[in-house]
Amino acid sequence: MRARTRAPAYRRTAIAWRALFLCACCLCAAVPLAAQQCPDGTPPPCRPRATPARTAPKSVAILAFENAARDTSLDWLGDGLAEEVATQLGAATGVTVRGAGIVRSTVGVAGRDPRRVAQLVSVRYVVEGSYRRVGTRVRVSVRLLALPAGDQRWGRVYDRARDSLAMLSDAITQDLAGALGARAQREERRSPDQRAYEAYQRGRFFLLSRYDVPTARALFEEAIARDSMYAPAWAGLALVWGELADITIAPLEALPQGREAARRALALDSTIASVYLSLGWVAAALDRDCRSAERLVDRAIALDSMLPEAWALRGMMLTCQSRAPEALAAVHRAWDLDSLSGYTGFYLLLATWLVEPQGASEAFTLVRPRLASDDARFWEGLLARRRGDCATAEPLLRPFAGKVYVGWYVEALVCLGRRAEADSVVRAAIADTARRFVNPVSVGIGLLALGDRDGAIRWLERGADERTWWAMLIHRFEDLAPLRGDPRFEALKRRLGLQP
Repeated sequence: MRARTRAPAYRRTAIAWRALFLCACCLCAAVPLAAQQCPDGTPPPCRPRATPARTAPKSVAILAFENAARDTSLDWLGDGLAEEVATQLGAATGVTVRGAGIVRSTVGVAGRDPRRVAQLVSVRYVVEGSYRRVGTRVRVSVRLLALPAGDQRWGRVYDRARDSLAMLSDAITQDLAGALGARAQREERRSPDQRAYEAYQRGRFFLLSRYDVPTARALFEEAIARDSMYAPAWAGLALVWGELADITIAPLEALPQGREAARRALALDSTIASVYLSLGWVAAALDRDCRSAERLVDRAIALDSMLPEAWALRGMMLTCQSRAPEALAAVHRAWDLDSLSGYTGFYLLLATWLVEPQGASEAFTLVRPRLASDDARFWEGLLARRRGDCATAEPLLRPFAGKVYVGWYVEALVCLGRRAEADSVVRAAIADTARRFVNPVSVGIGLLALGDRDGAIRWLERGADERTWWAMLIHRFEDLAPLRGDPRFEALKRRLGLQP
């Protein structure tokens, strides 16, 4: 169960949360509607604000550069340039840089107002910029703003030929470091082929901004074809294969290709933290080794301890190992780092659902404002089904009947007494396996809901054979609780290394 889309570590009882809700509602009733917004951009009720951490004196957030001319052929440049500068400036002595993903999700909630961004991510400085094409060249304007006043401390305009943009981030980083009174590391790095660089950045744009995975894959492959020594392109391709596995392509087809791409990236540059995350997914699913996956994720955290995705994935690897308190601590750490992202919210909710089910409703209340609409409907349906409100759950889960979550829709139908319809849904999913990947564990959950224990076991074993990541969570799914103690189920857990 992987999110498409990125709470403080407190854990209240349901009674306390409801009391907080009522108090917040009473307070909100006494203020004008225009003021009914929480400091983090969410609608009331607002969660209590933790004591603000002391803002580091040289802390910086870098906004995506704006396309001032609305030239769609250069749409890819703004996010890519900001992320490169953030990564390079983060290595400067004495400078604290908030991750590009965190800043991106903050802008999604608060807009591009530098004061709001600085407040939400706790920084002293914000870097903003814009770019436009001027003839055959690209003009990039960069400004360093000191907050909260918003005074410009430094600014510069860079004119570059389009075929020399790959090294522009180096110049901006050096100048920013100087303006902050810091020293950026001067690394002699190889300049990639410009057309490979542009294909890579466009691939990232289509993956992260449009979630168009096939187009992103084609662009990463184009970048590699033009420059096979360009490590970021291999890292991007590894990420794409991880996104395709278990969703549209069978894991046994996608994961080996993802591992190979990740290894090629690391052979060229061993400091790319995200590549270790790709390898972590592969180790857990393909090798059935969540402990090795945890070590790979820890290497990513050693390279970038502020990477929310790494902490979220660490939580899943610990969930696989039934290390519940550590798993919850890891996903809460991810949420602490980026509580404005649906990605970290999804994994906080998922880990809670699997290791501390009684807290899932509270977690859903916390993260719901950040979830994509489809994810929110899915989780609302799951929670309704768990509390026995199947009439509410069925229409919420219906859109997922033909997708990867078919098992839970079948459960809702059985709960409503519509067994014949439930049987036809699960049989249709089984028939679909002849032409596309259908998650076998989800099919097993549906069959068990229909009372077919033998069929459920067969499909769970198939899931293990096909290396779906879900197979590494069968010991945590409450839906499979009726199988606990069945010798075949216990043997499958031992085979997968899931025994305590």
